[in-house]
Amino acid sequence: SISGSSSYYHKFDFAIGMKKDRPETLIRLIATPSSKQSAEAYIFSFIDIRRLNRKFRAMIIYRGGEKVSDAFLQACKQYEVEAYSWEDKKEVVEMLI
Repeated sequence: SISGSSSYYHKFDFAIGMKKDRPETLIRLIATPSSKQSAEAYIFSFIDIRRLNRKFRAMIIYRGGEKVSDAFLQACKQYEVEAYSWEDKKEVVEMLI
C-alpha cells in the first residue's frame, strides 16, 4: 500500500521498480471499464499519490474482449494513465522488461 496526499492508502496489483531508463510503474488490474465515473474512481489513487510529487508511470490493464467506453479512455488520457487491454499483454510485458 502507498499513502497519498489524502492520507488514504492505495493498493496496486503490481509495482515495478524504476530502472535507469524507466520510472517506477504502478499497475491496477480491472474488469471492463464502462464509464468516465469508473475511470475516475480507479485513477483517483494515481492522482492522490502524484499530489505528493512522487514520479511514476501509471498504468491500468483491463479485461479485453468487451467494449470499453470512450469516456473511460479519455479520462485515462486526461490524467496521464496508460490504459491497455489484457489482450495486449505481450506488448505491455515488453515495455516493462
